[in-house]
Amino acid sequence: MTQQFMHAAIVPVLFGLIGGCAAVTGLGGEAAPQTYDLLASKPAPLAKSRQTRFQLVVSEPAAVRALSTDRILVKPGPENISYYAKAQWSDRLPSLLQTRLIESLSRSRRFAAVGGGSDRIEADVRMATNIRAFQIEMNGTSGQAHVSLYVKIFNEKSGRVVATRSFETRVAVPNDNVQAAVAALNSGLQTVLGRITSWSSKVRIEDEVETRPERRAPAGAISKAPMRRG
Repeated sequence: MTQQFMHAAIVPVLFGLIGGCAAVTGLGGEAAPQTYDLLASKPAPLAKSRQTRFQLVVSEPAAVRALSTDRILVKPGPENISYYAKAQWSDRLPSLLQTRLIESLSRSRRFAAVGGGSDRIEADVRMATNIRAFQIEMNGTSGQAHVSLYVKIFNEKSGRVVATRSFETRVAVPNDNVQAAVAALNSGLQTVLGRITSWSSKVRIEDEVETRPERRAPAGAISKAPMRRG
């Protein structure tokens, strides 16, 4: 690990807001942590989309304690864990990734509805994710953003696993600062989210999920069909 990366990852430093704005000052005159966001993947062209009538619920991703936080993880070595000083995500990483995954899948128009566990939708399919890696990793004098997610799709009615797959990518970090690290992690995440969206659109969910029964008119209801004249 270089001395510059060590400085960015461990030594408390103050990061100004992107675009030349002044840093936010917290209680006691101390600079508040700089907050960064993650972005959803861009939607695929509508012509390539194929919507089903199934409704999908996305569970909050599971993660080890080191990743189940709002801090930005950096690994100086395989067995070492640290975080960027005075920098944080806009939410706990699992919750933030759940939000961006829902947003990406919704934009794809693949499902009739996509929501989280607290949304009141009658789910046909559930997506469970495990965050295997979401960090900056050092390899000698170079750094990489490592994003790895393991995804399972379940039949919500039977609990049967419909499909599973791992999605992983690495993006080089060109500069030794937190802004470059966040940009690289965002780039990797958008790639992975795009692949998850594309993959989920090709899973043969129709063969696994029972068809919803058609709604029938209540007993005694009057038909509004036009009468035929003899």
